Amino acid sequence: MRTLAKPTEDARTVFLICVAGIDDLDLQHRLIQCANLVENEENTFDVKIKTNELYTLTQMKVKKSTKTVRVIGGWVTVTEMKDIYTDYFVPVDSPGRKLYDKILFQPLNGKCPFCFHRQVTTVDHYLPKAYYPLLAVAPLNLVASCKDCNTGKLAGRPTSSGTEILHPYYDNVEDDVWLKARVIQTAPARIEFFVYPPATWAPTLKARVLYHFEALELNTLYSAESANELINIKHQLQEQYDSGGPNAVKVHLQDAARSRRKAYVNSWHTALYTAISNDTWFYSGGYKP
Repeated sequence: MRTLAKPTEDARTVFLICVAGIDDLDLQHRLIQCANLVENEENTFDVKIKTNELYTLTQMKVKKSTKTVRVIGGWVTVTEMKDIYTDYFVPVDSPGRKLYDKILFQPLNGKCPFCFHRQVTTVDHYLPKAYYPLLAVAPLNLVASCKDCNTGKLAGRPTSSGTEILHPYYDNVEDDVWLKARVIQTAPARIEFFVYPPATWAPTLKARVLYHFEALELNTLYSAESANELINIKHQLQEQYDSGGPNAVKVHLQDAARSRRKAYVNSWHTALYTAISNDTWFYSGGYKP
């Protein structure tokens, strides 16, 4: 997971900009009455996420049979509130599209901050708008994401302090090594990734990193990518082996691990090269099959 700078825009301002584009004056008027609720909800979100208490936020998802009932502030339905995002924030000619694009293009090299591998394709709701409609266009709840990470947590909502995935605006786990890998001695060799957080971390942070890793199925993603990487470097490793034996392969892999660690200590590349450079079976010929 990679950190991102928080948006400078506030929920109330963004909400009112979007609402200003509504032609239905009755709907527009009713939504304006909810501006204070939107502002308060984002403020509450900002407070609770810092103490891992998002699971205590009130959920507003309603059954299909009650969707026409005005359940938010006595003014609008959950559906009407959610549709602000769909109709007045996402479309290319919508009032909120400028902020949508700003969030979408923020991550470094367009890489998804949740998995830091796949390309960003959408703006994701950290907390789903189906359950938290007042946060539908709240900037703090909107993060650039790849399609798979977005789908993987689409309807997810925290049920405890340990079941909140990492949030790029609030959580910085970039300095400590927590992602590691091990070599599975099969033919061909297989790489398994796992979370190994520092002992100094608080129990809640450890639980959240593990939950993030499992909820987004990062082992599956990284293992598949590693399989391709091992195929790509097989010939190069054989050349090293032919010129200097297992030790030459080991030194080559150690150099690769150092280079990748300089770029980012918790990338799957770093974990992969660290693991295979430390595995005697692998650099002694296990890479060959």
